Amino acid sequence: MPSPEPGSHWGILGGTFDPVHLGHINLASQIRGKRHLNGIIIVPSYQHPFKKTEITVAFEKRCQMLEHAFPDISYIISTIEKDKALSGYTIDSIRALKSDYPNVEFSYIIGYDILAEFNKWHQHEQIINETNILVGKRESDEIVEKQFQKSDKIYFVDTDIVNAASTEIRQKLKEGMNLKEMQKYLSAAVAEYIMKENLYR
Repeated sequence: MPSPEPGSHWGILGGTFDPVHLGHINLASQIRGKRHLNGIIIVPSYQHPFKKTEITVAFEKRCQMLEHAFPDISYIISTIEKDKALSGYTIDSIRALKSDYPNVEFSYIIGYDILAEFNKWHQHEQIINETNILVGKRESDEIVEKQFQKSDKIYFVDTDIVNAASTEIRQKLKEGMNLKEMQKYLSAAVAEYIMKENLYR
């Protein structure tokens, strides 16, 4: 498993990944390619202070789903939030990764739908000070973009966004969505893992 080397440029993609879906996979892979990143560190939330709802599936099983979703060696599934007993706030995860991998350039990846909420994130200004932000978007939202156009730390990247939401997927799984239907939202490997482990039922 490769690790970020000094002088390299890596993305960071965080989230609950409950479950990881094609939207996450497309966002990561297309931004990695278009921004010529050396790789992406995937950081699943061990605890999530921002969300009101509890995480459904145990941390270890979400990590295993991520291993199935991102088998390429250019992706690292990081358990740093659990290993270092971090708060769950993005700023703390970024700082911990920068401490572990000095002299590596990091960019934090978010989807366009998250951007409108970004100002509500804990210490969001410090996040921008600590790292660049790469925003995957499909269509331009001038109102949202104009709020950030003056920042030289936020970059918009055209991506083929998949309309998938973890909340909707969990509900469909609970209602008995079959393997073929699952593959509209999930990679084949993740769908098979969910079926094998009988998750979200």
